[in-house]
Amino acid sequence: MGVRMFCDFLKLRRWERHVLAQRERQESALAAAFRCIPWSGVAMFFFVMIFFGIDLGAGIKHTARQIQEKKEEAAQSVEVQKMQARQWSVEQVKNFREGEIPKPSWAEGGPRGSNNPL
Repeated sequence: MGVRMFCDFLKLRRWERHVLAQRERQESALAAAFRCIPWSGVAMFFFVMIFFGIDLGAGIKHTARQIQEKKEEAAQSVEVQKMQARQWSVEQVKNFREGEIPKPSWAEGGPRGSNNPL
């Protein structure tokens, strides 16, 4: 860098400081603070917060729906098992009346048999 370029650089810095000092004297501290806020960052922050808030809300709703469906399925499977046990008992009574000896409930075909998943 030559001497002339260096002198121009120093003049430019002085002029810049002078302009900034004038602007600071003219406006209040509140306006200067407002001007210093990085508004693009603030806007991005709010966008991200709103987006993730909506996304989180949707995730919570989806999870609640899944839990409700599983609860209903479990209740239905218990009802089906009770109905199967009643049918099995009725069949055992009919078979007993016909002279057949009743089988224990854990035997094959019973409601508590090994083929039953629960």
